[in-house]
Amino acid sequence: VASGVALSEAMADEPGIYDELTVQMVRVGENSGTLDTVLDRLADFRERSLLFKDRIVTALIYPAIIVTLAIGVSIFLMTVVMPMLLENLIESGKPLPWPTKVLQTMSNLLVQQGIWLLLGTVGIISIFWLVLRTSWGKRRWQMLLFKIPLLGPLARKQEIARMAIIVSTLIRNGIVFVEAAGIAARSTKNILLREALEAMAERVQSGGEIGEALTVTQFFPPMVVQIFAVGQQTGQLEEMLVRLADGYERQVETSTDRLTAAIEPVLIVCLAVFVGFILFATVLPILEAGNVL
Repeated sequence: VASGVALSEAMADEPGIYDELTVQMVRVGENSGTLDTVLDRLADFRERSLLFKDRIVTALIYPAIIVTLAIGVSIFLMTVVMPMLLENLIESGKPLPWPTKVLQTMSNLLVQQGIWLLLGTVGIISIFWLVLRTSWGKRRWQMLLFKIPLLGPLARKQEIARMAIIVSTLIRNGIVFVEAAGIAARSTKNILLREALEAMAERVQSGGEIGEALTVTQFFPPMVVQIFAVGQQTGQLEEMLVRLADGYERQVETSTDRLTAAIEPVLIVCLAVFVGFILFATVLPILEAGNVL
């Protein structure tokens, strides 16, 4: 920049730091003489996106901690505590009830084959991670994610809300809709949304209506299609997209809070059932021995 290169061009030379959305908005600000306003809007967009992402991550922290603790406690009980208890029960010479036999099988499996189970788990996770790095793997995973009950609609709304924020911000800064949709497509990491936006932009550029183009993609819910169509007809597409993003963000936030509140007791109950089964399988042969006496 100090040597006379435009700020947008300097940013374009650093693709690892500045994405296309940032470069395009800065270029528009330079051409229109409103760079300060554009940078303010870009900062607002980045802050909004980070808050949106942090909200999802925060909602998942507690369930992740519960699951991790449950796995750790289970492994400790099955590999350290249970072998000692089962040894005393077996030495008594009495037949073990079926819950205790199930527990014995699980404990022996972890103790004797623990290394292989660990290596197998690491191998499966590694293969899954490598597959997700391919376009085919990402596409399949995203298709599966959108089909999962409760989580699927949330993920779709989150992607659409982010897209609406990007497109509305670009339109506000003087970029035409087709170009804004193309930039939004290249800015998203979701392959399905990217393909839908690219197909929609191509149809609109060929003279089609936005609503019809969105319907053909089969990615967007009917309400979203109607919002785009009404926004185009009334000339208030930017305002309609801002409202869409606000509404979807509130829905995602509310649904995430409710889902988290529902998951927590379910995880606790599952952990209690598992620990209860271990206690039951341990105490049952002792009680049976007492009854015999």
